[in-house]
Amino acid sequence: MNATARGLWIVDPSVRDELGHYAAYARAVAEAGRAAGASVRVFTHRGVDPRLAVTLGAERTFRHDFWHRFVALPKLGALLDRLSPTW
Repeated sequence: MNATARGLWIVDPSVRDELGHYAAYARAVAEAGRAAGASVRVFTHRGVDPRLAVTLGAERTFRHDFWHRFVALPKLGALLDRLSPTW
């Protein structure tokens, strides 16, 4: 690692659990950074699974992820949430 590169920040509000690729990617990048001697900080969703938070060394930071729905009319948003499929 370059002598001037002292740290690596991984910022991903979608890291919440082991589903999908978010946690696996964050883990791989963090491990590579640590193996190269970097000081690694991992910023995740506040609701990250506690066991995952420990393995990543996560700092619970974000209230919303990339998939959070921002709707101007709360009642309309609740209706749309009920009608839309759950992924």
